Amino acid sequence: MFKPLKNGYQTEFRVNVKDGDGAKKWFEEYKESSKITYRIKTTKPIKEGKTNVFKTYYRCHHNTLPRSSTADARNSSKNTCCPALMDITVKKLKLPGKRCRVKTVDHHLPAFPMVVRIQHQHNHLIESADTLKFRDVSDATIEVFKNLFSKGHSPSSALNTHKLDLHLRHGADYIYEAADRAKCPSLAFCHVLYKKIFEKAYGATSGEKMLHNLDAAIASYNEEKGEICAKIGETNGKLAIALCTPLMKRVHQKHEYSGELVFIDASGGMDRYDCRIVMLLTHSSAGGLPLGCLITTSESRECVTLALNLFKDIVPEDAFCGNGPKGPLVFLTDDSESERQSLHAAYPESTLILCVFQLLLAMWRYL
Repeated sequence: MFKPLKNGYQTEFRVNVKDGDGAKKWFEEYKESSKITYRIKTTKPIKEGKTNVFKTYYRCHHNTLPRSSTADARNSSKNTCCPALMDITVKKLKLPGKRCRVKTVDHHLPAFPMVVRIQHQHNHLIESADTLKFRDVSDATIEVFKNLFSKGHSPSSALNTHKLDLHLRHGADYIYEAADRAKCPSLAFCHVLYKKIFEKAYGATSGEKMLHNLDAAIASYNEEKGEICAKIGETNGKLAIALCTPLMKRVHQKHEYSGELVFIDASGGMDRYDCRIVMLLTHSSAGGLPLGCLITTSESRECVTLALNLFKDIVPEDAFCGNGPKGPLVFLTDDSESERQSLHAAYPESTLILCVFQLLLAMWRYL
C-alpha cells in the first residue's frame, strides 16, 4: 500500500520475519540503510492468546520532549517536532491443527507475518550535515575504536587515526563520511567510550571505589603468586605501593651485587595523576637487574618513607644478598632531598651517593 501525502508519503508492506528478534534486526538494518534514526514511542505488551508476538511504535528522533521551554532555542537542540512515524507488528502464526478465532483471514500468512507501516513526513533534510551529526554511532564504528584503544591509543589519537583512515578510503567523499556521526563520532563520545572501557577493565579511576579495586587487585596478585609480593598504604590522603615480584626476590637472594650497590631511578608524569614510579636496580654483566618497584602519588618524604617501609615488609629476610634490613652498602640516587631523607630513615647504615649523570645534568641546566 502506498499513499502520497503533502510532504511525503505513507506506505505499508510485509516482510518475512517471524519473531521479535528478527524484527529488531530488520529495524536496525533499515535505520542504517535509510540514515534515519528512530526512537521507541510506545510498545504493546504481548499477552497470551493475542494475535501479535511483537508490536512497537516509533518516532523520528528529531521529535523530542524538551526538558524546558528554552531547550529548543539552543544550538545543540535537535528537536524539530518531526511528524514522521513508524510501527512494526509481527503477527502470530497459526499452529497446525488449532482453530483460529480471527474473523478475517490474512492471506499473507504464514509467508509474511511482519507488517511495517511508515509515515514518511520528515520536516528536515535527511542527509544534511545538521541532521547526520545527531545519528547514533554505529556498532561497527564502536568496534573500530575499541580496537584502537586496545592498541594503546588515547581518545584524541584514536579519533585522528580513524579520520585519517576514512580520508584514505573515501578520498574526495571524506567530507560526507566525516559529517555522519554514525561513522565519525565526536571527541566527547570517544572520551566517554574510553572511560567506559577503562573502568570495565581496570575499575574506577578515583575515589573509594578505586581504592577498593586496588586492594582487590593486589590481594588477587598475592594469591596468584602464593606469597606477599605487593602492599599498599595511605598517609595524609597520599597512596604508596611497594612491589617485589618473585623474580626480584630471586635477584635479592642469588645476585651478590645486590648487597653492594643499588641505584634508584625515579620517573614522573606516568599517568593523569602524575604518579611517581621508583625502580630499584642493581648492576650485572647483562645490565640492570630489578630489585623492587615503588609507586607513589606524592614526592613528599612521608609518602616515600611509607613506600620504603612497605618494601621492607615484602622483601625476603635475606634480601640484598643476606644484608636483610640493613640494606645495601651504597644507594646511588638522584638529587631529590625527600628521596634521600626517606632512604636514610629506612636504611640508616647505607651510604648515599649522588649519580654522576644527575650532577652533570644539573650543571648543564645551571649553565
